[in-house]
Amino acid sequence: MSAQFHVCQNDADRAEFVRYFIKNRNEFNRQFTLADTLLHILQSLHQSRIMLIKNGQGHTVGWMFFKYVDRHYETNPQGEIVFIDSAIMNASYRGGRLFFRGFRLMANYIQIDNPNVKQFEFRALESDAYLNKLYGKFASVIGQSEGNYGLENIFSTDFTQLLRLLNQSKNDNLRHFIPYDIVNL
Repeated sequence: MSAQFHVCQNDADRAEFVRYFIKNRNEFNRQFTLADTLLHILQSLHQSRIMLIKNGQGHTVGWMFFKYVDRHYETNPQGEIVFIDSAIMNASYRGGRLFFRGFRLMANYIQIDNPNVKQFEFRALESDAYLNKLYGKFASVIGQSEGNYGLENIFSTDFTQLLRLLNQSKNDNLRHFIPYDIVNL
């Protein structure tokens, strides 16, 4: 299954993200209401980078958005920590290889977009065994916090080590990612 990775650059791109998020909010979290979705978008949109995943026909099939923060977790475009706010992909696109390749592409984009990044952080509900097992393959739990829908594990990993892990494949040309480009996965 092919997909494209697209960095949002204008209002039309952001509107596409908002439409997709609203329509597919239950894929992100089954308990997410429309109000939760709108609040999440309003709190994060202006300070985050958004990446859309599109299928071969140009339809959005997923997104990821993140922000840079400093060591005090204040938003900072040159912050040392990249925090993944949220991400989702349609179930039919969640195969391991596509996840890995998209993850690698996103990490390489971050390296170019903000060379100051030293840590990669994100959260997952403690009760989600699948995500915790998946994320535990490349990051460690450094703490917990109470989220809107339960206790969340806070995952973190050294960004340089993550890049090394993701880019170790020698026969894949994704290491030469050009920022802001649309790239086929």
